[in-house]
Amino acid sequence: MDFVLKGLDMAIRDEFSGGLSANLQSLARSVVIYSETMGRCPNHKNSKKKGYSHKTALRAKFMKKGDDLIHTELRVDERKPLPVDEDLPGMGQYYCLHCDRYFASANIRDDHFKTKLHKKRVKMMKGAAPHNQVDADVAAGMGRPDNGPKLRESSSVIPVAMEAF
Repeated sequence: MDFVLKGLDMAIRDEFSGGLSANLQSLARSVVIYSETMGRCPNHKNSKKKGYSHKTALRAKFMKKGDDLIHTELRVDERKPLPVDEDLPGMGQYYCLHCDRYFASANIRDDHFKTKLHKKRVKMMKGAAPHNQVDADVAAGMGRPDNGPKLRESSSVIPVAMEAF
């Protein structure tokens, strides 16, 4: 098996092929020897992924609205003018309601309206209402049970006298 002596340069490795001097023997004991074909590299054996990245941590701050909220906003006939917000691109005046995105200018927003993703989004929002939690509960059997229509009124039931045997 071919072993690699880590931390030694080529000149010292060449001397290992012959006999080892006393200095090289003591140096070889302190050097970590590992195989190229077996196991993990000892330098990385304790490394793990640490926590969340900056992007993942801030993702909640920039979350988009859900499809069900956008669908209900599109059904409302009244459109209010957008308030001026300095923190948003274009002072918050150039907004795509279907995609829940703000744009820096009207030209950029108009270019966005021509994209395939926007057209798909408009088509999806024109269709049936998107999935929501109430539908999920009913599908999972957590909604009200549907026992069908009542067959007869409870007042029309006449008690029957029991016969003695």
